[in-house]
Amino acid sequence: DAWEIPLPVSVPSEAEAKGALAYLFEYYSGAGAVREGVHVVRELAAPDYGARTLTMVVALAPLEAGVQQRVSVEAVYDRGANRYVFLAHLQRLSGSDRVWVDSNYKFIDDLRKQLLMWSSLPPQERRRYVASAASA
Repeated sequence: DAWEIPLPVSVPSEAEAKGALAYLFEYYSGAGAVREGVHVVRELAAPDYGARTLTMVVALAPLEAGVQQRVSVEAVYDRGANRYVFLAHLQRLSGSDRVWVDSNYKFIDDLRKQLLMWSSLPPQERRRYVASAASA
């Protein structure tokens, strides 16, 4: 009922890691809250910048299967790479374990793509998110 998935994104500083979490928070508060055929965000907590985590409860498609999970996206310092890497911690709350595993492919793919988009944002946009995280 628990799963840890490394995400293929890293950033050079803690400030940028927090900015990326602010970016994800904005995404899952808005356009990413409902992704037809993928997920519906049921609960979303403001990022915990001290712990460098973003936590949400997500219902996975197909919604009629009743699969819900708690998701924590965490930025962790990797000493070997001298960078912050991202991990997704998933905890199944309800529904069949088989459907949970199968349905997570699309959810994790969406999360991965959003984090990859972080790298392609113009520098002024990234600075805006870093500043919003620093002032929180």
